[in-house]
Amino acid sequence: MPLWLPGVPLTSALNHHDTLLLRRLTRFYKTFNVISALTAGASVGVLSFSEFHPSTSSLARLAEGFLVSSAATAVIAIMLATMFLFRFEDQTYASNRLELALAWIPLLLLDWSIVAFLCGLVAWYAGKNSLWRVLLLSTNISVLMLVAAGVAFWMWRILRPPGGLGAEERKALDMAELGGASLDRNQTDEMRNFVVNNNP
Repeated sequence: MPLWLPGVPLTSALNHHDTLLLRRLTRFYKTFNVISALTAGASVGVLSFSEFHPSTSSLARLAEGFLVSSAATAVIAIMLATMFLFRFEDQTYASNRLELALAWIPLLLLDWSIVAFLCGLVAWYAGKNSLWRVLLLSTNISVLMLVAAGVAFWMWRILRPPGGLGAEERKALDMAELGGASLDRNQTDEMRNFVVNNNP
C-alpha cells in the first residue's frame, strides 16, 4: 500500500499489512544503526588521509564535502533510529500512515550516507589517478548502484500488495480472524491468494 493517497489523511489507521510492514522495519533498526556507524567510521577514516590536511585541489574539497555529509547523515540516522526504536519497539497495535512514513527516514538517511560515501571515494580517486581509471571505477559503481536500485524496486513490488509479507502476514491474518478481528473481506481474500500463490 502507498504511504499516502489523495483524500486519505496521513493520520488514518494502518491496515494489517502496513502494520506488519512497520513492525518488520523497526526490527531492523539495530542493524541499520550498526551499518550507519560503520559508514560514518569509514568516512571519518578516509578524511584522515593526508590529502585532506589541508585539501589543496577542487576534487579533494569535493570528496571532503561528500565524506563529511556521509558521516553526518549516518550519525543522524543512528539518532533517529534510536528514537523511533524507543517509540515503536514491541508495538502491537496499528499506528497511522504518518508514523509509517516517519519510520522509513532512518533507512533513507542510511542509503544517502552510503551514496555520499561512494561519491566521496570516486572524487578522491579522481584526484589521484588518470582519466581512464576514473571512468572504469565510475562505470563499475554506477552499474552496481543500478543493480541495487533494481533490487530495491523488485522488493517494493513484492512487499507492496496485501500478502506480500509471506508467512508472517498469513499467521497474523489467521490470528486476527481467530480473535474475532473485523477484516475487509476483499482484502482478506487478496492476502490469502497472494500468500498461497507465492509460498508453496
